[in-house]
Amino acid sequence: MSEVRIAPGAQHVFPEGQLAESLELENRHNVGGPVRYQIAARPQVSIDMTPDQEYRVQGINGQQLTVTNGLPNSLYCRWG
Repeated sequence: MSEVRIAPGAQHVFPEGQLAESLELENRHNVGGPVRYQIAARPQVSIDMTPDQEYRVQGINGQQLTVTNGLPNSLYCRWG
């Protein structure tokens, strides 16, 4: 399984073709906050991640995915 760490306040772009169907977002810390993601040209989705929460982004289908970390700590992304 592959993993990317996104620093607080940073953004990561998964290029077209990197992700098949889904991506797991994981907040491994005891502080929550906002995380945003956007699949290709679809509307941006905002989620309020709670401490130690995992969230699955589905329906990627090989399209570009942009994830923006609004947490005060790192966000971990896993796939594969």
